[in-house]
Amino acid sequence: MEIVIYFTLAWLVCMTIFLLPKPLSPIENVFLFFIISLAIKNSFSIVGVNLKLIEPSTKHVLFIAYILYRTIIYPGTLLIVTNILFSHLPAKTKGLLLGLGILFIFSVENLGEYLHLYKYVKWNNWYNTLEIFILFMICIVTSRIIMKVHRKEKAIESL
Repeated sequence: MEIVIYFTLAWLVCMTIFLLPKPLSPIENVFLFFIISLAIKNSFSIVGVNLKLIEPSTKHVLFIAYILYRTIIYPGTLLIVTNILFSHLPAKTKGLLLGLGILFIFSVENLGEYLHLYKYVKWNNWYNTLEIFILFMICIVTSRIIMKVHRKEKAIESL
């Protein structure tokens, strides 16, 4: 049942990415997804493997659901929210959608703990919130850098 839930969430995130109007170009989106996936995998590896603060499940089905979360759902949600933040929506709407993105990731984290995808050893929800916020900030800063570099590249090509 766990894999069905996480597969459905991954499908929902992928469809939202494909159907959402994106202010960032496809190259910027792919590069941003790649960088954020790398940051998330490093974060999960440092916290889970090196510091042993989180123990992933050893059951195959639960571990596949954990990998779906780490590889598709988490970075995809960050990409969706980043595209929304750079759209032409009012500031209140952007703030609300940023809050909903953080709440969605936090809810999926708690769902994973409830379904025993992983077990917190010396970790708690405050650390989760801090980690989510830091990864959102990394995503926003990285997207700004990517946008500046891509715009300069286009300006050089037009000369």
